Amino acid sequence: MTRAQSWARLRERPEVDVLVIGGGINGISVFRELALNGVDVVLAEKSDFCSGASAALSRMVHGGLRYLENGEFKLVRESLLERDRLLRNAPHHVKPLPTTVPIFDRFSGLTNSAFRFLGLTRQPSRRGALVIKTGLVLYDLFTGGRRAMPKHEFRSRRETMARWPAINPALCNSATYYDARVSHPERLGIEMLRDTMAECPGAVAINYARVERDGGGPVLHDERSREQYSIAPKLIINATGGWIDLTNAAIGSAAPHHGRHQGLAPHHRQPRAVQKRSTVT
Repeated sequence: MTRAQSWARLRERPEVDVLVIGGGINGISVFRELALNGVDVVLAEKSDFCSGASAALSRMVHGGLRYLENGEFKLVRESLLERDRLLRNAPHHVKPLPTTVPIFDRFSGLTNSAFRFLGLTRQPSRRGALVIKTGLVLYDLFTGGRRAMPKHEFRSRRETMARWPAINPALCNSATYYDARVSHPERLGIEMLRDTMAECPGAVAINYARVERDGGGPVLHDERSREQYSIAPKLIINATGGWIDLTNAAIGSAAPHHGRHQGLAPHHRQPRAVQKRSTVT
């Protein structure tokens, strides 16, 4: 569906089930899951798709290793599942990322890690070999039987110096674990959009479409043609991330102010109601 066809479709039938505001990776993921489950959904992005926070990533696709120390096992398990799905579904964009950590003592961080696990502190501290080894063993266990990458490696000082002679000689061990990296997150987002609209021709995604409230309901402003179109969604999902408060103000929402934003991995899970549908991008 071309841009002109998308606008024509909305002019003819402005009543939709869901309007998703924000064309970053989270907005695209919500749009995709709803469309694949047969929901009449429209995605509106005021700039270009994936041009905000989704274009300014560290480009790491991590499983949340550091959250183990806080006891957030469910979060780590879900993050690893999503990471491995990305590795399988988008190998042209997502690659394994070996990460090596130099370790300078053996027992540091034991007390602090216990306090962090119990929620008694959030203060960081140096982690010794025992804490790091324990964390990496758990990290491997959470990956389970769906392993997409090798298990971690733990080395002595002699093995480390032989492999990297220029490394700081004060270390006592080193460890290498595997996460992933995404080379071009914007392209991944566009592929998800194209894949969704190919499978769901009725789904509409429009960029350079600013949403505001005018009178009784939301209005889409075409930033290219300067035209505006009324839209009548049953539900609005604000997926604008760090811009949530500004978007709420623009659409006249009385939602509480946005207080905390935490990055999420893009979803490549199968739709809950259509378990056999492929999600390969």
